[in-house]
Amino acid sequence: MALLISGLTTGVTSVSFLADSVPATYHTNWGYQLNGGAFVMIHSGSSYRENVTITGLSENTTYTVRARAYDPSKSTYIYSSFSTFTTKKNTLPPTVTTSVTNVTTTSCKIKSTSNYLGKSWQYSLNNGSTWTTFPSNTSGVYSVENTITGLSTNTTYNIKTRCTRTYNDVQGTSATVTIKTDGGSSLNSVNTVTADLSTVSVTFNWTVISGTSITHTLRIKNPGGTTLVTVTGITGSTGSKTVTLTNAQKISLLSNIPNATSFTGTFELLTYSSGSQIGGVSSKTATVRTVEANSKPIWTDWSWSDDNYDVAINSSDPIKTISDIQITCNSATAVNGSSISQYGITMGGKTVTSSTRFIDYGVCSTCGTDLIWTVWVEDSRGYRTTIVKYQTVWCYEKPEILEYDAQREDSVGMRTGLSVLLTIRTTQGNSLNQFQYRVRKVGASWPVSWSTISTGSFTYIGSVTPGRGGYTYSNSNWQTLASDSA
Repeated sequence: MALLISGLTTGVTSVSFLADSVPATYHTNWGYQLNGGAFVMIHSGSSYRENVTITGLSENTTYTVRARAYDPSKSTYIYSSFSTFTTKKNTLPPTVTTSVTNVTTTSCKIKSTSNYLGKSWQYSLNNGSTWTTFPSNTSGVYSVENTITGLSTNTTYNIKTRCTRTYNDVQGTSATVTIKTDGGSSLNSVNTVTADLSTVSVTFNWTVISGTSITHTLRIKNPGGTTLVTVTGITGSTGSKTVTLTNAQKISLLSNIPNATSFTGTFELLTYSSGSQIGGVSSKTATVRTVEANSKPIWTDWSWSDDNYDVAINSSDPIKTISDIQITCNSATAVNGSSISQYGITMGGKTVTSSTRFIDYGVCSTCGTDLIWTVWVEDSRGYRTTIVKYQTVWCYEKPEILEYDAQREDSVGMRTGLSVLLTIRTTQGNSLNQFQYRVRKVGASWPVSWSTISTGSFTYIGSVTPGRGGYTYSNSNWQTLASDSA
């Protein structure tokens, strides 16, 4: 009678076999011994065969095992011979993770970690198309890290790492981590720039990349793409930033809009690292403007004169419909790159402009005391400086003969009398100055000369219509005429 071991099957940490009594005889207290150690009970009941599984073994390790069973008929144990087996080697790959930090314009820090010891480590920047070995500290460790330099700016990289397990040479690969290197600082917004302040500044919001020796250049371009201002050496942190322009840069902005109040400028931000440009150009648009309070012409005064000689020598104020008004403006000075385009006056609903400082307003159809005379000078941007004065314009209408009558003293007499009723607007105190007449025979020509009746012969009779004074003249012994002539 014998006890045999057969069907040894090994795993990474286990072994299975069959213990048989030959010939088949029932035994009790079945057990096994591993590497000469104590026997381990398998089954205390009676059987002639036992299936045995031993677990908790070390992987890739050689063991000896034998079985025994108790023979009740002989009151003794029987033993199998020793059998040798080797557990299998673990073929599990390591679980690898990748993390990427400290991303700059041209570099990043890659760290790879494994749940098993690794003897070689690699990284890929192109999702595994090509691999590069970590340069140091890569054997027999659970993690490695290294700063990778020489990357391209503003570029996307798909990074993964892999590790070869020290124990079984099985390789594990991490998932992909996608990064994008910095492409230079970026403009987020630009405030409106008022170019005619005493000190001109540009305020903007930006996001600044990390790194050492980072500087920036700001360019301001007009709508045609011409660069008007370039400011170099700008530094700072993310957020709001204000850059003050020089006087020459201010003049450059203003000279671009001599005939407009504003333009839409393009603001470009360029990033430099150690003097070399990195990334692209970040740009935003904003308004570059002037304001009337700062850029309107400098101007001091104006005066008027009357080109109607008769009025000028008789009145200190102009007279409605009679005066020929001329405006003389002091010379104006344009500022901030503009030029003087015109002078003008508005008075009594009438506006007259001139390209020179001399304005021929002409006659005025409005009269009254303290009329508003608004005179201005306008520059090429349309900004005005205005000086307002109050001036009396006398109201006036020509004398009007309401009626007259020439009548013979009797039907056969030679004497003829003349009576006249006339009016003069007298609001401003004007009075009758001269009265003349002419006489001609029917069919004859008018004589060239006029005869004058003394104004002292007229009688003032007060207001005959609203705003007018009346005068009368009557002389029954006016003139002796031929009785046979009409």
